[in-house]
Amino acid sequence: MVHIHLKILFSCFLLLLMSKGYTQKSTLVDVVVLKNGSIYRGTILKADSTDKDTSEIIKILTLSNNEFGFTKKQIEKIYKENLSDKPANENNEEYDERGTFGYVETNFGQGVGIVTVNGLPYKNIDHSFDFRFVAGYKFHKNFHIGLGVGLNAYTRTMVYPFTIEAMIPMATGRLAPLLNLSYGFSRYYNPFESLYYLGEVYNISMGFKINKTIKRSLYFKIGSRYQGTNETFLNPYGKNKIIYFNFVTIGTSLLF
Repeated sequence: MVHIHLKILFSCFLLLLMSKGYTQKSTLVDVVVLKNGSIYRGTILKADSTDKDTSEIIKILTLSNNEFGFTKKQIEKIYKENLSDKPANENNEEYDERGTFGYVETNFGQGVGIVTVNGLPYKNIDHSFDFRFVAGYKFHKNFHIGLGVGLNAYTRTMVYPFTIEAMIPMATGRLAPLLNLSYGFSRYYNPFESLYYLGEVYNISMGFKINKTIKRSLYFKIGSRYQGTNETFLNPYGKNKIIYFNFVTIGTSLLF
């Protein structure tokens, strides 16, 4: 008899676990996706009869207990999903892809190639350690643009670049490829002539980002930087010419 009772209790325990797992699996939430890429998860609220234009406003109470309202023109789509079916790398909280951002970056650059200065070839064996800060605006989850300022420490000089930055994530998710374009001018000091010069600089790099949270990501990139310097040439026109030194760069940055 005791053995039968134990079997019944064990069977009830299994049924309880199964019912609990089934309940978790069928926990549905409403998902509102805006046309600008923002996503809100929670429960869509019924329209209040006292509100004006209730047919044009969709309200949602998010998982973090915040209430938002959007017009139908702002909304891309609405659907339901299981919380337990969501990938582990996504966040159940609401977020907005638009807004300001900033990131700090460090790079190591190694000179490559041959350059010609005043008609003479030189092998570029220089290297650099770089630090940059960029602040800008996220227009979309796949397009960020900002302004950067930094310090490049080369073997024989210090360079201060001021740049326009475009960051283009190629996909969403915890791990995603990334394209980074940079263009601007560098102010640098010539110790032999005690003069400051302004040289053109641009950088193209590819890499990937790791989304730590909605607001913070780590970036790892490898690219090619062209650093221009003003060199005086003995030519019939007596004009200065910018010579480009090519560097391979490896860097990492933190976006916040």
